[in-house]
Amino acid sequence: MVNLNEGNKVAEKATCDISMNDRYGVEERLLINHCVQAEALIRRVAEINGSLYSVKKDRHGKSVVGYESITAKHLKKMLEAGCPDECWNKTVVNMNPYVKIYHEAASIYGLHICTKNTVSNEVECLNRSVQVIRDSFKSEEFILARKRQELARKKRLKGSFDYIEGIRKKYARVNYIRFDLGYREGKFVDSDYYSEDIELVKSHWDTMRSDLRRGVPIEGLIGFIITLEYGLLAGYHYHILLIVDGSQHQQDITLAMLAGEHWKNYVVPDGEGRYYNCNRYKENYRHVGIGVINHYEEDKYRALKYKVIDYMVKTDFVLEHVAPKERTYSRGKHPVQDAIKRGRPRENDLLYKGIQHHCEL
Repeated sequence: MVNLNEGNKVAEKATCDISMNDRYGVEERLLINHCVQAEALIRRVAEINGSLYSVKKDRHGKSVVGYESITAKHLKKMLEAGCPDECWNKTVVNMNPYVKIYHEAASIYGLHICTKNTVSNEVECLNRSVQVIRDSFKSEEFILARKRQELARKKRLKGSFDYIEGIRKKYARVNYIRFDLGYREGKFVDSDYYSEDIELVKSHWDTMRSDLRRGVPIEGLIGFIITLEYGLLAGYHYHILLIVDGSQHQQDITLAMLAGEHWKNYVVPDGEGRYYNCNRYKENYRHVGIGVINHYEEDKYRALKYKVIDYMVKTDFVLEHVAPKERTYSRGKHPVQDAIKRGRPRENDLLYKGIQHHCEL
């Protein structure tokens, strides 16, 4: 049984061990931001038709690079800034196909530096870079990969939504506990033994899941959703959504902390476990979809599905590359609905019956 008093004492000492802002330095955060911006730019460039650059005259009659859209301006600015050194040192960076395309385009743009550096030559290199992006997007291999990944993501999303609605139908009040389980900085980042590393990480989750089923460190678990992900700097980590009966357990922050501390102290050996307690910071979220949610709180359930779960089931390009057949998503079994509903009817059920009775009169 959960000792909430003891849990509260530990909560005061526990820290959010895998928060990016706390863990990483300026250079490492720059690498993450670089890859995020590169992917976003590549997606936008591929959607625009026509040339993005041309030679134009400024008000003084001088030749300058002309931009046909704000996206063109952003792309040139990013190409000029160059790539962080870590881009070339980490093989996993180019396992994201969008970032890989960006780097191919960047190499084309870099040619103008090695040749006669004129405005017309730069415009030519910029437009060639854009064409590389568009050709890559139109390639059969890339199109099929995107379709496969999107179908898999939609399947995970629909399965999770149906699962959550089944729990919502059975339980009037549910406590959704969201946290991440990971490892010390650098444990897997520089490793090339992907298969062995995945097996080790899976064995840790098997231990954690076995403990949870036995009620350790939380009793009354009614469901879960988990996804395995490989972060650019965090390495392997799990996104976890534990689901407990909200009529029995209300202290979501403490429960998330107890699960995280269990992973850190009893599951992963040698002090290499880390965790991040999302519930502890839920008040900072614009749309709160975790913690205790009543069945009638539609806004919170929408946030749970379209913010929390949608993020959890996104495609992981690194795992797609190194372990395409690996199962990286799992959830509990659909709850068995009661044949006879017991207890006081739900408020919206009473409202529906009242409207129906009124119409019959």
